[in-house]
Amino acid sequence: MSDLMKKSDIAITTSGLTQYETSAMGLPAIVISINDYHKYVVDEFAKSNSIVSFGLFNKSFSNKLKKEVLRLLKNTDLINAMSKNGKGLVDGLGAQRILDKINLQLN
Repeated sequence: MSDLMKKSDIAITTSGLTQYETSAMGLPAIVISINDYHKYVVDEFAKSNSIVSFGLFNKSFSNKLKKEVLRLLKNTDLINAMSKNGKGLVDGLGAQRILDKINLQLN
């Protein structure tokens, strides 16, 4: 999937791990939540200005989604800022930090 992300200007995805993957790659994303808990998590993550929280999924928001995609694509400064913010959030070293903490506890 990273090959597709590298070729993209923005992503449209549901809530979950993909929002962290897009941020790590510097790919701005519109994230659609699948339930109230995910909406809370996505809303909090969106405060980093690397993604746009689009709210809960429903069948009637296709026009709203189109407008949001066009808004982002027309604003290269915003896209670039979101990309930079995302790269600053996720450094890919989380697994190493967890391993270091486990080793610290074991020693």
